[in-house]
Amino acid sequence: MERRMTKVFYTVEEIAELLRIAPGTVRNRLSKRDRDVPPSIVIGRRRLFPLAECEMWIKSRMLDRMR
Repeated sequence: MERRMTKVFYTVEEIAELLRIAPGTVRNRLSKRDRDVPPSIVIGRRRLFPLAECEMWIKSRMLDRMR
């Protein structure tokens, strides 16, 4: 029986593609603790972005811009 894993996290590269910015820009904003990137966690040496939190962050940013 084959088990499929559902995606739980985005990588830096995937977040950059989603936000249409360079991966280096994401890393730069993270290093400056800029709030212009979604919440993330560090697991080992990898920076990962929880899928559900990213979606909420994007929706809240869209609502902020509508006001």
